[in-house]
Amino acid sequence: METHENRTNRCVRLRQAAIEFLMSREFTYFPTFNFNRTTTLEEGRRKIREWHARFDRKLLGSKWSKTPEAERTFFIGFPEHLESNLHYHMLLVPAVPMQPFKFKILANSIWTSPNLVPSGDVHVEPIISEEDQENVARYITKDAVKESHWDKFIISNEFIGR
Repeated sequence: METHENRTNRCVRLRQAAIEFLMSREFTYFPTFNFNRTTTLEEGRRKIREWHARFDRKLLGSKWSKTPEAERTFFIGFPEHLESNLHYHMLLVPAVPMQPFKFKILANSIWTSPNLVPSGDVHVEPIISEEDQENVARYITKDAVKESHWDKFIISNEFIGR
């Protein structure tokens, strides 16, 4: 039987592996998707999936779903406050390079649309340097050391082809 110490050590190793993976890609934005209302993890995943589809449709046009995976918006998101004030911190690179102001406006307008998350908002910070990316990677994985959080992350590829 696995001890608490062994589980904790495993989660710490998993978090370090996640940080290393996040550092192996070039991300350009650190968005936080807030619901600002009670939301379940299941509903949160559905809303993130819908946002991703709408966002890529705006960037890539009506045939967005036929676009190869490597040319789509890519992100990895980690949830925080699962039981209260659920929100997702992400590292993201859009399918099309965008100025930070345009990214923020588009991300928010889609997220807060009346039939997605009208109560929500998206806070966006650009990733300027490798140091920024490492700091964000450490921040967004901070809850990954909790067993209850580890398998709750979202990767955009899981939505492609569904």
